[in-house]
Amino acid sequence: VCAEPDEDTPRLAYADHLDERGEHDRAAFIRGQIELATLKDDSLRRREVAFRCRQLLDANEDQWLQPREAFRRDWAWSRGFVETFSTTPGELEGGHAELFRTHPFRRVWLWELNGKADGVHLLPPDNRITALDLTGNNLNVRELKKLAKAAHLPHLRELGLMFNDLRDTAVPVLRGEPFFQRLELTRVGANSFTERDRGLLRAHFGDRVTFAHAREPDRLY
Repeated sequence: VCAEPDEDTPRLAYADHLDERGEHDRAAFIRGQIELATLKDDSLRRREVAFRCRQLLDANEDQWLQPREAFRRDWAWSRGFVETFSTTPGELEGGHAELFRTHPFRRVWLWELNGKADGVHLLPPDNRITALDLTGNNLNVRELKKLAKAAHLPHLRELGLMFNDLRDTAVPVLRGEPFFQRLELTRVGANSFTERDRGLLRAHFGDRVTFAHAREPDRLY
């Protein structure tokens, strides 16, 4: 599941394995959330599946979150597994990096960087992160240049840079470094860009840059 997080087959195989072990609620939750991911529009079936998954999660979440102490802040389930996770450099050094071997994390909020992008390099080299949120870390243009050199985020498609210390001097870096060109969405709201330089970013990235303040995409239920 961790090696091929986009595939449903390993998740369904794991659900079958859980059924064989008598862990029927966990198996049903995985299958239910996989079905939920295929039902994009509101419907009676989607509401039924979502309600059943919520019941299973309310009854079992503390048991399924292991080690429980690692999940104290933001986390979210997708297709039966925790894919959204919040951590800090200190926690990565203290053992959180090992969690990437047993959880298919795709969206990670890394905080407490204290103005230094170095903590990003503590993420495991074989990660499958598609969205990295660096909101509220006091990063400036110098640290943005360090971030642009990160070579261990090959699957990254979305980057959150809201509420940092980025100014107009960061615009040439965002527009020029290859690291940022391959992203499908960069969130730069609540930084000190002038209207002129916001226009430069919009002209360069189009709808691949946003100045909105939302951290997560809207979810149906």
